[in-house]
Amino acid sequence: MKNKKKSFGGLGQLTIPVIALCLLVIFNLVRDMLFIYYFKDPNYVSFFSIELTKNNLDNMVLAGNLISIINGASELAILAMGMTLVTAACGGQDISVGAAAAIAGSVFVKVIKMSPWINGIVVLFAFVCACIVAMIFGSFNGTLVAIFKIQPMIATLILYTCGRSIAYWINGGATPTVSSPIISAIGSFIPGIPIPTPVLIVIAIARPRSSTEVERIDTEGIDITFAMDVSTSMLARDFNPDRISAAKDIAIEFIAQRPSDRMGIVVFAGESYTQCP
Repeated sequence: MKNKKKSFGGLGQLTIPVIALCLLVIFNLVRDMLFIYYFKDPNYVSFFSIELTKNNLDNMVLAGNLISIINGASELAILAMGMTLVTAACGGQDISVGAAAAIAGSVFVKVIKMSPWINGIVVLFAFVCACIVAMIFGSFNGTLVAIFKIQPMIATLILYTCGRSIAYWINGGATPTVSSPIISAIGSFIPGIPIPTPVLIVIAIARPRSSTEVERIDTEGIDITFAMDVSTSMLARDFNPDRISAAKDIAIEFIAQRPSDRMGIVVFAGESYTQCP
């Protein structure tokens, strides 16, 4: 069998996004040059311009297309971090993350709407309640996967199907809105700080650090490549719970016992391709 190459120039799955980003930058550079130097439009605002301006709450904030892109990307980064942790914990693909988030968000809004006023304590209490509800529904999925040995994608299909209906029911079949400076600060800008709050959250989660210490560790290891069958025959239940799960458990245990070796995985089902690296 021929090995399918998944990478292009070493970028792998980042190839298409990087190419699209480069095309976007080139297109807007050409567009800016045309409007500024050829058409000489005095009212034209460059795609790459960033300015300090006042928002509707009279706070000084950074504004511009790049700021909007970074702000939207930071929200996706927060979701991606949470999704990564969920996938790593359940050992498979959880398709109910959006439904669980909708339920938790509905509980958050419900608790806030029940309070006669909104302050930091109320917001914190609503956040804790939302987290508890999310953990309860997550435990339901975990019970199906860990105890009843149901495939993660099948187990989370239940919550995926009914989760948004539950969220809709929590708020009485309506789409409530909450108007509060505290909520606005969490989702947009903190007064006095011109950087969007989601960007600050991503930076805090990433925990950027710098160090001047260099520690040299010499180890001896070898290169090992796994060849794993991922065809439908691996769903047979002659192993508990099935062949693919048993193979994954053995591979995980083997890798954990060889910290100095470099591991690779080639999966095949009719055709083969390199999964890692």
